[in-house]
Amino acid sequence: MSETEWSISDPTEIHDNWYENKKGCQGCPHRDDDLRTAPFYGYATSPDDYRDSEVILLGEAPGGNDMGEINLKRTSKNTSDIQGGEDLEKAHSARSIRNLRERVNKPDGSSFSQLGYLINQFVDKEIDVYWTQVKKCNDVWAEGGEFKSDFVEARNQCSNYLENEIGLIDPSAIIVLNSNISNKSSAKRDNVPYVLDKFGIEYEKASTKKHYIQDSSDSKYGIQAYSWNDTTVIPSYHYIKAQASAANVWDKGELGYPSKNYDFNAGGGGWKESYWDEIVRLVESSI
Repeated sequence: MSETEWSISDPTEIHDNWYENKKGCQGCPHRDDDLRTAPFYGYATSPDDYRDSEVILLGEAPGGNDMGEINLKRTSKNTSDIQGGEDLEKAHSARSIRNLRERVNKPDGSSFSQLGYLINQFVDKEIDVYWTQVKKCNDVWAEGGEFKSDFVEARNQCSNYLENEIGLIDPSAIIVLNSNISNKSSAKRDNVPYVLDKFGIEYEKASTKKHYIQDSSDSKYGIQAYSWNDTTVIPSYHYIKAQASAANVWDKGELGYPSKNYDFNAGGGGWKESYWDEIVRLVESSI
């Protein structure tokens, strides 16, 4: 791989580039010039040995600040009171690989905690996970609740870090979380088709609601696993949606194919636990 302005030898260099406004972060329309929200990357179940992680959990963009304490959306790059005067050193010093298990098991009611079941299943099976985002910085929203038009530009620029991150870890599997699976989902924003296209994976592009649900004979939920550079790529629902009943988004008849058995009440934990168990099973089969 040739050296580029995005080349890094350790994920913490992403923070350095952001903080110093250099290399890949220079000129990014979503860089927080007030340095109030540090980039999101590098949560691992084994922080000291993150390079040995068998799984990368790949989200699209962070919804809260770096510490996961404020689920905010920036209305501009230069909002001065975005954290109400909170100590900015939290963002300035966020340069280490952080503990993913502590993050998702923190009883703070944040959306991060909704990944707890999945992460704990991996930990119980001694499968280490590294969690990062395609776009590292918080989204910028315009008035009216819509994403600013430069979102795609920011994502394209920041996603160049991914090649290095993936190369450093060399995972057996990558779980790609879709950004939004509601009826209001924007095709330009959807994470799964963006990542699959970036990896050069050929797949059947169906509707924006079910573009990664294929008639896979290997999965009762129709989850289609793809092969990329000896790595298994598994598209997944966003973890917030996966914690609720799928019926809140689709009618059963729309969820994939009629030949599949979508049991929303399996195992006592409902669809959420059954679905995550299926994701874990697919990962295990790739290791």
